[in-house]
Amino acid sequence: MSPLNRLLAPRSVAVIAGRYAGPAIRQLRRIGFAGTIHVVSATRSSIEDIATLPTVADLPPDVDAAFLAVPAASCPDLVALLRDRGCGGVVCFSSGFAETGARDLQVRLAEAAGAMPLLGPNCHGLISGLDRVALWPDEHGVAPIERGVAILSQSGNIAINFTMQQRSVPIGLVVSLGNQAMLDAAPFLRHAAADPRITAVGLHLEGLTDPAAFAEAALAAEAAGKPVVVLKTGRSPAGGRATITHTSTLAGSARVYDAFFARLGIVQATTVAGFLETLKLLHVLGRRPGRRICSASCSGGEAALLADLAERHGLEMPSLEPEHARAIEEALDGQVRADNPLDYQTFIWGSGKRQEQLFFALLAKEFDTSVLVLDYPTQEGSEVSSWDITLEAWISAVHATGRAAAVVASLPECLPSDRRDRLLAAGIVPMQGMGESVEAIAAASVPPSSQPGLVRWPDLRGGPVTTMREGAAKAMLARHGIPVPPGRIVDLDDAAAAAVELGLPVVVKCADPSIAHKSDAGGVALDLRTAAQVSAAAAGMSHLGPQVLVESMVSGVVAEVIVGMVREPGFGPVLVVGAGGVLAEFLDDSATLLFPFDRASVEQVLAGLRLSRLLDGYRGGPPGDRAALVEAILGIGEFVLAQADRLVEMDLNPLLVLAEGQGVVVVDALLRMVDP
Repeated sequence: MSPLNRLLAPRSVAVIAGRYAGPAIRQLRRIGFAGTIHVVSATRSSIEDIATLPTVADLPPDVDAAFLAVPAASCPDLVALLRDRGCGGVVCFSSGFAETGARDLQVRLAEAAGAMPLLGPNCHGLISGLDRVALWPDEHGVAPIERGVAILSQSGNIAINFTMQQRSVPIGLVVSLGNQAMLDAAPFLRHAAADPRITAVGLHLEGLTDPAAFAEAALAAEAAGKPVVVLKTGRSPAGGRATITHTSTLAGSARVYDAFFARLGIVQATTVAGFLETLKLLHVLGRRPGRRICSASCSGGEAALLADLAERHGLEMPSLEPEHARAIEEALDGQVRADNPLDYQTFIWGSGKRQEQLFFALLAKEFDTSVLVLDYPTQEGSEVSSWDITLEAWISAVHATGRAAAVVASLPECLPSDRRDRLLAAGIVPMQGMGESVEAIAAASVPPSSQPGLVRWPDLRGGPVTTMREGAAKAMLARHGIPVPPGRIVDLDDAAAAAVELGLPVVVKCADPSIAHKSDAGGVALDLRTAAQVSAAAAGMSHLGPQVLVESMVSGVVAEVIVGMVREPGFGPVLVVGAGGVLAEFLDDSATLLFPFDRASVEQVLAGLRLSRLLDGYRGGPPGDRAALVEAILGIGEFVLAQADRLVEMDLNPLLVLAEGQGVVVVDALLRMVDP
């Protein structure tokens, strides 16, 4: 595909838009487009005082960009004409493609574009305040700007909403992605990485068409110092997924995306307000190196509220060192006890010199982010000079100490526009709304990625998918070095003899592979210590099939773990690790591992589970063999890689963790594979 430069910064534009032609031309003029505008219309001689051309074939060659808003059926042929005339890119506003079920028409549209970049269809288009261009037929709030953030959105309406923000987020580029027939977020991320005027990138995403390509682009943006923040919608589990295994239940799409973004060091926001505040903070201060913050306010209530929010979002407010606290108390004449958060009360309110001394004392020690809570009166006629004195004192102290700092208003409306401009000019983040501001500070503290991108997986082989018998599944796992208990599948009448041969005590299970959850069906009997008990257990399972699996009983269990695999659309196989056993879904203590992963990744995932406390030795119990568990998970990952073209789903539950030094054992295994 050709580069995006001509599409994003055109010097000539063609508008082929029927009733949307006038609005599109007005938006071009409104943002200050200085290039040539060509208009195509077969029915009107002029639109917005521009003489029209009757057909696309009458356009001059090599127009940089075209805005297309005509009936869907006409779009492929027009796009092909534009391509042949050397157009640099097309925005297809038209709807009536895959979003309505017309997927073949959308495929034809993309094929017609060839190597020419095509945005859409079913998208609002793009607006660049950086290059003064708007291929966009609707209202928006983007203004000409020299430096700012880029916002990419799968929803045109949400993109419009972002531009209407009153939060002083400097927006340089907005792209509505629409159906993404050709262009998804990845090429725009790569463009942002190369544009020195773009400081950070925000994305509204419902899903990704090519996660591996997105990962490469996101890592390129990070390498260029352009942090990425995502507002992910559509977080419910993928509809229609069969829940034959516990893993299927635990590996919802939202969790896969969370693991994906965490792997890439991508910042996630949960609200529109938090998304915009995070973008603003990243624009001014960049990614924060850590989560240690300090705050100052003249109200104990504000101090407590901020501290509560900080704890909720995982931020740290460390206590002041004694020497640091004494310096702050001296600046307050000993009338206030210094702490973090600092309630400096009102003894020095209105005195710029005293407040500057106080703030200098507070900022003398470095935190990752330093915050002043300040809410301006907003009623008409309010006297705000005292608030201005505080604001200027903070600015002066920040400049003197060189700290990364913000001013936070408890309510968005309590930090006026002109004061926000003053703070931005001073390199201080003007933040609006305490909740979204704290969310933003926490989000911007996510460490950058230290992991590679994603594996590009082979397609599954064709053929019927079958559920392997447990004995055969375990034999396959054992050949890959994954520990399983000794066992054999036998007829019901031979169960007792097999148990004696293996050595009592044993476990007896039904052998029918169609029964996924054997315990629920009465198909598992544990800790059988005599041949008579084994015979009785096998007879009791006769209604579940003519054979049973007899295995050695494993004792000394510290923890039960589930390690499973499902194939997530776009991502391929993903591994799920968590607390296992029959209560796996109820406990809901799991994490997702994307391929490739290494030992450090596995150890990090285990450390983040509540299960980790059992492995450490809970309430005087023996510690589990964490090292053996890590080795087993790495081995299971290698097994998945080896069977990538056949393995559809896997459920190893439970994988029993024994006492430290005793190893681990997979005692229940379900594999669904393409039958070769």
